[in-house]
Amino acid sequence: GQSAAMKVLFLADSSPIPPTTGGRERDLHLARALAAAMDLELVTLGPAPPSGGEGLEMVSAGPSPSRARSLATSLRVPYQVRRHTSRALRRYVDRGTWNSVHASHAFTVPSALRAGVPVVMDAHNLETEVARAAVNMESGALRRSRLRWEARKMDRFERGVIPRAAVVTATSDEDADAMRAYGAREIVVVANGVDCAAIPYRLPPSGAGVVFVGSYD
Repeated sequence: GQSAAMKVLFLADSSPIPPTTGGRERDLHLARALAAAMDLELVTLGPAPPSGGEGLEMVSAGPSPSRARSLATSLRVPYQVRRHTSRALRRYVDRGTWNSVHASHAFTVPSALRAGVPVVMDAHNLETEVARAAVNMESGALRRSRLRWEARKMDRFERGVIPRAAVVTATSDEDADAMRAYGAREIVVVANGVDCAAIPYRLPPSGAGVVFVGSYD
């Protein structure tokens, strides 16, 4: 008879619906592709709105920890990791009924590993590079010092979790090289693209320029 579909838990750091940030846009398209081939369950912290016509099974594992609690518990662990970790989420993953876990961002990898199955980490960025860029853009001495501390924690964190993923998916060859330097065991480049069905191509008007939007938010 026909073999059962592979069961995959998609661990998102926030709901990909609506896709109002670059990260959510990427998560939505990856979830669509995985759901077309596998038995996909998508869990997130925070609200899990109806998926509409997406056909995705999406559930919430409760709210994200508060900013105050995340700051208070981030002495050694990066603040962003605390913001994307909760006791309810850990309990949810402990069910361990999946064949693999897709972890969106490095932040969710510690929770994903609790399932005891291979983890695919989707690296939207090398988060240490993002943290270091934030340091360089900050002019205030006190905030710059705090951001530098966060960058050091993130560097230590990523060097610890990246090698534990069975596969890392990166957005570019450059990011793949960076992940390899952080100990990634296997890397697949899954580049971001444009949804040509939702946004049909049109010839630009005469004299049009190009705008690069670094972040939707």
